[in-house]
Amino acid sequence: MSDSLPSPFDQLNPAEFLKGATGKGVKVAVVDSGVDNKHPDLAGHVKGGVIIDESGGQITTRPYDGQDAAGHGTGCAGVIARLAPEAEIYSVRVLSCIGVGSDGYKYAGGKPKHMIVGADWAIENCHIVNLSNGLLVSEGSAYFETFHKLVEKAYYRDRILVAAGENEGLPSFPSIFSNLIKVYWASFKDALQFSYQLKPKTYTEFIANGSYVKVPQPGGGYIYEIGSSFAAPHITAICALLLSKWPRLKPFEVKTLLYAMAQKTPPVLGK
Repeated sequence: MSDSLPSPFDQLNPAEFLKGATGKGVKVAVVDSGVDNKHPDLAGHVKGGVIIDESGGQITTRPYDGQDAAGHGTGCAGVIARLAPEAEIYSVRVLSCIGVGSDGYKYAGGKPKHMIVGADWAIENCHIVNLSNGLLVSEGSAYFETFHKLVEKAYYRDRILVAAGENEGLPSFPSIFSNLIKVYWASFKDALQFSYQLKPKTYTEFIANGSYVKVPQPGGGYIYEIGSSFAAPHITAICALLLSKWPRLKPFEVKTLLYAMAQKTPPVLGK
């Protein structure tokens, strides 16, 4: 006797299944370092957003200014705009530049409270939230309950949260929670190609292209990036394509369709 049931979702071809979808009518929040709306790849795609800051120990919110503090958010937004060209992108700046390498590369970082407030704004105002940043569980256990409530809120508001997994394979907030979509990285030739690989210890679910991804940078240039940060927006864009075709999809239905489209033979993680 077979121990598995036949499924209509054994394999859906992403290119065929998403044919004609553009992301139209879908609001996507990029909770990150900001988005440069003057870059040619993003001109006209960014519809607004907020900057989460701090003054006198108080968290403040001010309007989006069209700038990126480190470049990370612009790169993530560029992937989304490329794959879902009619999606409306909203920049939620919660990260700043915390250092510059000898090659000029800017490193982004931020406070957990800023990320939480920014993600909450995104949940209130957008359909999909891209979180290509996180906090190691070992360093932020005090925020477990707050992150958990935030993810629950998104789920019951029919918001899709897409979180990048920690590049070192360590558990991180908010990607450890099952009510969102966690993404790790590998190498794929096709931007719409991805796979499913459930790994409980690292909370890995979906693996998308994050190997030498060409992404826009503030000022009009480009850079090639590696890691989960740039794999996550591939899945975010695919979710936007799904919602533009079927706007009433619930979060669990989106995840089910992603599973149906994913390759079941997983790639080598981080390669």
